[in-house]
Amino acid sequence: RSQGSAMSGQHILVVDDDEQSVDETVRALRFAEFDAIGSSHAHGVAKLARAKSCELVLLDIHMPEYGGYRVLLDLTVMSPTTKVIMMSADTDIEDILECIRHGAIDFISKPFELDDLIQRIKVNSLRPKFHLDQIALREDLIDSLWMNAQAEAGIVRGRRLEQVLYHVFASI
Repeated sequence: RSQGSAMSGQHILVVDDDEQSVDETVRALRFAEFDAIGSSHAHGVAKLARAKSCELVLLDIHMPEYGGYRVLLDLTVMSPTTKVIMMSADTDIEDILECIRHGAIDFISKPFELDDLIQRIKVNSLRPKFHLDQIALREDLIDSLWMNAQAEAGIVRGRRLEQVLYHVFASI
């Protein structure tokens, strides 16, 4: 039970659309003496990470409606000091590289062994977060959301445009 003792008190947020996976990972991290919480909903993750002062987010890449890549962009803008480790059962190198380019500090393939995850957390907690140009990231996020809104129709398009406006006004 002392695997995480050197990092005890570190706030970790686990985000995955698979609720069982979130629950199991949070329980395992708590057993290893990390302060872990979870969410199976991608919306609002950046606000939650900021409100709970999370130093690290374990984030699934592929989630319905609002994917991990978008959450990563939100986190980079709204909670820039929070480190993000992406996770996925799909190890598409392009997806992984895109996440790393936009601020993720690591990737772990699912399913993972708890010991491997704890080791990644320890190593990455000592690694400084990349310093990215916040203005360029906001512009990338807004451009990405705008392009997605143009490709949608109806209610989904309205939601995408709402996201664009939110990020435009949040960056002012």
